[in-house]
Amino acid sequence: MTNFTLRHLKIIPILFLFSQSISLASIRDFETTRLKSTAGAGVGSILMDEATILNPAPIAFYNVGSIYLNKGSSTATSENTPLGETDHMGVIVSDSKGATAGSLSYQIQKVGETKKTLMAAAMSRLIKEKSAMGVSLRKTTEETSGNETLNVLQTIVGVTHAVNQEFTIGFVVVDPLKQNIDDSKGTFGMQYVFKDFISVMLDAGANYYKGLGETFLYKSAIQFKLLDDFYARFGYFRDRGTEETGTGAGLGWVQPRLVLEAALKNSEDKQGKEVSETSFSLSYRF
Repeated sequence: MTNFTLRHLKIIPILFLFSQSISLASIRDFETTRLKSTAGAGVGSILMDEATILNPAPIAFYNVGSIYLNKGSSTATSENTPLGETDHMGVIVSDSKGATAGSLSYQIQKVGETKKTLMAAAMSRLIKEKSAMGVSLRKTTEETSGNETLNVLQTIVGVTHAVNQEFTIGFVVVDPLKQNIDDSKGTFGMQYVFKDFISVMLDAGANYYKGLGETFLYKSAIQFKLLDDFYARFGYFRDRGTEETGTGAGLGWVQPRLVLEAALKNSEDKQGKEVSETSFSLSYRF
């Protein structure tokens, strides 16, 4: 009986460390509702609320202000065994009415007693009539149940060029100063709009400090305009760096001042862990 108890006591620290790794693995990268619906694709798109999340450059093409709120959650499972649930909430405030456009965001995710927050600021300016360049600075803080805190300060540089009204391209460099080498990557994206009805998006990139073949990723998405103000989006991604593949789908209702969006995103890694995410957002333009 004594040996049985000692054996199980030795297992307790292992189980604790295993549960910690599960919690940390459930914390996802921050994405807006639209990005979840396109499986993360959009580096080459002209987006506003995503300035501090994806590419900071295209916000310069707008001439409005925006308040964006989103709420979401995710569930992770492995072989039908629950690994944890994550709650996500965020707010983004943007203003592009001046010569220099700017955006501020605050995002928070919680899984159990682990919390991850992101505070970011972005600014962008037209460098030519059809080209813009932007820079964002983000601080990510991760707090674990053991009162351990990790802070990472990173820079993102992005450029966007409108070839014409139908075709736009973009390029983003994430964390060039190598504050977290796993986040350092360059991504090229493009978007083509056919007769204001179908939009096709394609992103491709890799970690420029590691092997291209080991970290290559691509994301593709398609958007359909339904009636005059509804948009349906579908996306697919594959990331060799994280060994994940997944899909996204969503619906958006776009008015001159109000935008409502909902999205689902599902992903699976090489070890068989599956993550299902849902997201809802509201954006008010002024």
